[in-house]
Amino acid sequence: MKPVLLLYYSRDGQTKKIMQFIAQHMSCQLSTCVVALTANGESINIEKYSAVLIAGGVRHGAHPKALTRWMKVHSQQLDAKQTGLISVNLTARKVNRDQIDSNPYLKKWLLELNFRPDMVGVFAGALQYSKYALTDKLLVKLIMKMTNGPTDTSKDYEFTDWSQVTDFSNKFSDLILSSA
Repeated sequence: MKPVLLLYYSRDGQTKKIMQFIAQHMSCQLSTCVVALTANGESINIEKYSAVLIAGGVRHGAHPKALTRWMKVHSQQLDAKQTGLISVNLTARKVNRDQIDSNPYLKKWLLELNFRPDMVGVFAGALQYSKYALTDKLLVKLIMKMTNGPTDTSKDYEFTDWSQVTDFSNKFSDLILSSA
C-alpha cells in the first residue's frame, strides 16, 4: 500500500506537533509521509499516496489561505482518495466547541472548500504567548479576556486533547485499511 500523506500548515508549531503525533500513532499500521505546505506546495504529487490527511490552524479568525488554495486546486484529486481534514483552533478548547457542527471556524472552512473529506476533526490548539509578536500577544490577550481564557502572557498553554487526537487517528487508519 502507498503511504498516507499528512499535509499541514503550521504557524507556531501546534498543528505540526499534532500531525507528527498522528504519524507516529499511525506508523504501527500504515506508512506515512508528513509534509509541511510551503510556497512550492503545488509540486506535491498526490498520486504517490493512498490517502491524504490535511491540517491547518486558525490565526486571525481564518485557516491558512495557502492551504485552502491548495485544496481547491487539488479538489478533484482529493475526491478520488480517502481524505481527512483537521482544524486546529482555540475555540475548540471550550465545552462542545470541538465538534463539526459546533465549531464556527470549521463550519466556515468546509463551506469554502471544493471537496468533502471523508473524516473531519477539530482539535484545540495551543496558546503560545512566548512566540507572538507584541501586537499579536496583546490582541490574543484581549480575545482571551473576552472569552474567559488565560491572559497571563508569561506562560504558554496547550489545550490539545491527545486522547481525542488518538481516537481520530485510529478511526482514520481504520477507514484507510477498510478500503484497501
